[in-house]
Amino acid sequence: MSFGYQVLGFGAFPSREKGYCPAAAVYFDGAADYMTWTPLQAGSSNRKCTISFWVKDTMTGFGASSPVLVAGPHNTNYAGVFITSAERWLSERYNSSDGTDAWNEQVNGFSRDISAWRHIVVSHDHTDGTAGDRVKIFINGVLEAAQGSPTNPGTSQDLTLGSNTLHSICKLGSTGVYFSGWLADIIYLDGQSIEAGDVAIGDFGETDASTGMWVPKNPADAGFTFGTNGFWLPFNDSENIGADGNTGNTKGLQLNGGLTSNYSPGTVTGFAQFDCGTGVNSGNGPYSVALWATPTSLGSNDGIFQLGGNFTSTDSGSLRIAASTGSISWCRAGVGNLTSTTTPLSAGTESFIGLTHTGTGNFNSTNTKIYHNGTSQGLSTDSFAQSTLTTFGAIGMQTGGTSRQDFTGRIRHFMVWNEVLDADEMLSLYNSGTPISPESNTGNYDSSTGLVHYFPMTEDSGIYLEDKKNTKRAWIQEHIGDAAGTSTGTAKTRNSFTPYSVGQENKAVDGPNNVSTHSFTKYVAWGHGSGTLTNNNLTLAGGGSYDMRVSNMRLNHLAYWEVRCDARSAPTSDGDRTWAGVGSTGIPAFTGTNAHLTSTNVKIWGVDNAWQPYADGTSSGTAGTDAASDSGWDVGEVACFAIRTDGTDSDLWIGADQSTAWIGGGNPATGTTPTLTISSKTADQLYAAIGSYSSTDQLTGLFVENSWHHSPPSGFSAITADTYTGIGNSLVWDIEHSSLDHATSVIDSVTEGRRRATVTSNNSSTIFSSMASPESGKFIVRFVNRDASNNNNILVGLASTHLDIPLYTAPAGIGSTGNVGIIYRFAGGYLYKDGAHNNVQYTAAEANLDNVDYAWDASTGKVWLRVNGTWQDGEGETGGGSDDISGAGSGNVGTLTTGHQYAFAASMWDTTSISIEEVPDAEMPAGYKNFNTSGFPTPSVTTPTDYFNTVLYTANNTDGHEITGVGFAPDMVIIKDRDTVASHAIFDRVRGVSSTANNYMVPNNTDSENQGSYTNTMVSLDSDGFTLDDDSNDQRVNYGGSMVAWCWKAGGTATTTSPAGSLASTSSVAAHGGFSIVSYTGTGSATTVGHGLSRAPGMMIIKQRDDTGNNWIVYHDHNTSAPETDYLILNSNAATADLNTIFNDTAPTATVFSIGTSGHVNEDDHKYMAYCFARTPNAIGIGSYYGNGNADGPRVFVDDGSCGFLPAFVMIKAMDQAESWWIGDNKRTAYQQDNPPLLELNTTAADETGWSGNPPFDFMSNGFKIKRTGGAFNTDGKVYLYIAFAASSFAVNNRPFS
Repeated sequence: MSFGYQVLGFGAFPSREKGYCPAAAVYFDGAADYMTWTPLQAGSSNRKCTISFWVKDTMTGFGASSPVLVAGPHNTNYAGVFITSAERWLSERYNSSDGTDAWNEQVNGFSRDISAWRHIVVSHDHTDGTAGDRVKIFINGVLEAAQGSPTNPGTSQDLTLGSNTLHSICKLGSTGVYFSGWLADIIYLDGQSIEAGDVAIGDFGETDASTGMWVPKNPADAGFTFGTNGFWLPFNDSENIGADGNTGNTKGLQLNGGLTSNYSPGTVTGFAQFDCGTGVNSGNGPYSVALWATPTSLGSNDGIFQLGGNFTSTDSGSLRIAASTGSISWCRAGVGNLTSTTTPLSAGTESFIGLTHTGTGNFNSTNTKIYHNGTSQGLSTDSFAQSTLTTFGAIGMQTGGTSRQDFTGRIRHFMVWNEVLDADEMLSLYNSGTPISPESNTGNYDSSTGLVHYFPMTEDSGIYLEDKKNTKRAWIQEHIGDAAGTSTGTAKTRNSFTPYSVGQENKAVDGPNNVSTHSFTKYVAWGHGSGTLTNNNLTLAGGGSYDMRVSNMRLNHLAYWEVRCDARSAPTSDGDRTWAGVGSTGIPAFTGTNAHLTSTNVKIWGVDNAWQPYADGTSSGTAGTDAASDSGWDVGEVACFAIRTDGTDSDLWIGADQSTAWIGGGNPATGTTPTLTISSKTADQLYAAIGSYSSTDQLTGLFVENSWHHSPPSGFSAITADTYTGIGNSLVWDIEHSSLDHATSVIDSVTEGRRRATVTSNNSSTIFSSMASPESGKFIVRFVNRDASNNNNILVGLASTHLDIPLYTAPAGIGSTGNVGIIYRFAGGYLYKDGAHNNVQYTAAEANLDNVDYAWDASTGKVWLRVNGTWQDGEGETGGGSDDISGAGSGNVGTLTTGHQYAFAASMWDTTSISIEEVPDAEMPAGYKNFNTSGFPTPSVTTPTDYFNTVLYTANNTDGHEITGVGFAPDMVIIKDRDTVASHAIFDRVRGVSSTANNYMVPNNTDSENQGSYTNTMVSLDSDGFTLDDDSNDQRVNYGGSMVAWCWKAGGTATTTSPAGSLASTSSVAAHGGFSIVSYTGTGSATTVGHGLSRAPGMMIIKQRDDTGNNWIVYHDHNTSAPETDYLILNSNAATADLNTIFNDTAPTATVFSIGTSGHVNEDDHKYMAYCFARTPNAIGIGSYYGNGNADGPRVFVDDGSCGFLPAFVMIKAMDQAESWWIGDNKRTAYQQDNPPLLELNTTAADETGWSGNPPFDFMSNGFKIKRTGGAFNTDGKVYLYIAFAASSFAVNNRPFS
């Protein structure tokens, strides 16, 4: 957003779709977020595989190679894909036996662009006869060269990947090494490789025809052969982040078994629990059960399923079927067993098992039948009484009081009927070994109407199983670990991963392609806080310091939820070791002594594990009693919560494992006698909250209706899930850009996928965001105060990217005089406009979790603020004015100053933290979007390579040497010999090019046009390049060696005489209106010249054509604070100078530029050329940056009047130092390298590559990053000027490489 630089004639550009985009992206925080999965069997191949994923790398402070996908249980023997500490992608296998790499191959280029998505594909074929072809790494569809001398795998080298060993995403085995970044569409193909032709790189992505950029393809359409242990993680199941999206990998409920003795609460592992309900006639039958089971091994009484009883029942009506050395038995604990007289079960073989009971009389061979593969089995002669069933049901276990037996193997298609199926029906369901659905009658099976439970287990969930005949789910209990935290049970369908500390808050409207209409729903889970999260972030275990979490979204009016106790080590007398309730903004800390209910000013209202209510640190009222008539919140019991938030206060009702008798005797349905009242807090400030002291104190949030143990009060419903629309590259904090502080102080950390920035000392720091605002569109960003100490020392807002942002020294910082932007200060609610206080105090956001919505209209520059859900008064309003953003432009708190590119910046000091979040659709102002590229306008220049391109060629000193591949008919070309000392040569169509009048000029000296009368240079400018003659006399364009040609398109031969200036001029103007080639004749008197552009130029280069001794004069609108009074010299390294006879001390306008009386620009009757450039979205960027003197230099958004672009060409000049004009381009440097070749436009020197591994700059997806200290590029506090030409649009593509 750069007001004053907008392209005329195009208006507000529409948004656009770019085809497929992954369903969701998930960030991994680099500290605790990871996923694991252990295959139950060997893979399809131990020699071939292909790995694909989209990544937005946000690593900071690399200390070790950081893993994306690793196979191996620890850090001494593993294989996987990493990004190294040197920021290169790597495929490696490390062997612990000899401490060497079985293979180690990393790419030559770097991945240092935190604003860009990139696509990585790693393919292995260890059977290939060529060692160098056995591992291939592709970035954005391009096979990358290996760095150095890679170690290649041998033909007999196993992969480890895909084998039945621990697989981890974003964590290296048992180490503390994690990956930090965003990932989408992680794919593993077991037994398929690109080298072998099993799969092609084009199956994963494709080149967009209109932009030439690599874009994703939908894996669901690729027809991949995943193999035995292949998977696809689309992150599209909001309730199960690690679900395998490959529907072909249906494997049923996979169980690794669990404890077989010494059972106690908190040691439940590896089974699925469901609610029998009344489906089996209130416990007396008749009923039938059937399922398909594959035991991995045959133990003693391994429980396949159980009806009735509970976790610890010895004889409370529990019924189960068990496998014991191959026989099948139906038993009642402590009473009797009916056992098959044969042993039909075999390890590793799938069987169809059925059970029926008449519901009358004892369990015996008359009333009870057991079936195997459709055949009734002979039974033992036992006979024992049945008992009334409870509602407890379990798949994969049986209990026996102090012990429990878990099944090891696979179970699928679990079915329960409330009637007795006969032998013919069981045989029909067996169907010769092929499962069929019981939902419709077929063959002899006609009992579909009696089906009361059916779990096909074909969904991609590892958290729950859907009951197709009931509203309740079966909840897999793998998340309840044993006392040591080492659960031995796992439960999977397909090849799904178990997430750790990865859940709903890890998702955002971020992705590698723009789809403005794509929506996803973010369900409720635990979010901000501390302590270990599992079970898709629904279960919390503390770390021994009173950890707590709040929900990832705020409460809504009339919300109901439950919290289940899964493990409790403390007695009820130590009640606040586990607690649940409601937390508000202002919670002082998430860990330590302030995170439990008895702390004062804790901002929590809830109940402890003795059912004692607390209100903000003080016990309130009498403790409740649960349905079991005791005073303890025991394992398996739930606390029920109902909240009403329709006034200035909020009322909270708490139920002790019941929703009919509420603690305090009230009734939420009628609004009477709440358990607790939360004063002066509304839904915008309240969150569900839980607390846990240690790993053996575990609680699970139940936020969806089919997980609840009780029915909600009338009128109450689940906490509303948030929907977000518009997928695109999203905003993150750029810690490198904080180096604007001149290395005196920097942001201490950026975490949570770079969405949270933290300062942990009294030093002050400023940080910029990862992208700049475009020139049009309506956007909103939510900033959340994460300062648990409530120091409030945070300022945030849109600030000019042109300025040198100083340290925050209260109340200065980005609110300092001299800085440009609109900045909100959390403390006191103050607002700064261009560094000045506006004398209006808005609502403060001083408390932890307070949120501020910053909305702006990029077309008009108007800014609105919403604090904790309330829009603030407009500029000049008092006492509640027209502050509604949906009004006709009213209520804005200020308007951004025109002529600047803006990006978000934050200043912080004294232990503070701030995070970026999206605004859900329900809170979105009409016409606004979250700030990501899906809402960015399509630039007028969709293909910038139609206007600028670099070509490389080899000179051959022959006539008629045609150079093609430019992609258009160039109107200006600059040529340089890269290998030898030789001058640059400029040609253009306005002056003309022919075999007899070459008309070249030399920008590195003061020569006149074609001085020396060399005719053997350029012959013609052609439709796709140019033609050269032999060059034996000059060595400038075609003598021999490697050459570079920078080519620009203007208006071709359609030159026009500009009537705008006082002095007549002829110009050729590019269609986008941002580049012109102008010819005029001087008069010696101060005058104006028409430049032909559609807006004021940001840079001009002027040279006299017909006489020697005059310099190349440069105007740059960032050259000092008064650029019209100063000038630079292109043929010299001189610093800026002041001379009023150059530009007559008059800035150029939208139609003309001014020239004084200096012979450099206006000698009477002499000819001049002016090359004029104006900022053009996705074509031309012009701006400046401040050096910081640090090797981790400033990151520069290219100022193209919009959000920047990936450069194809950058030229940099130190403004007030004697330094050269340095040029880098994307053809000599294809992507980020240690020693990129650069050229000096003001000298004759050949390519400079001697950077000793410290490159001057990297091209980024929306600008460039300075990587070197020193006067030419990065002296602390010095100003550097640049001009850049685009390779591709950040708004459309956001890719790091051209």
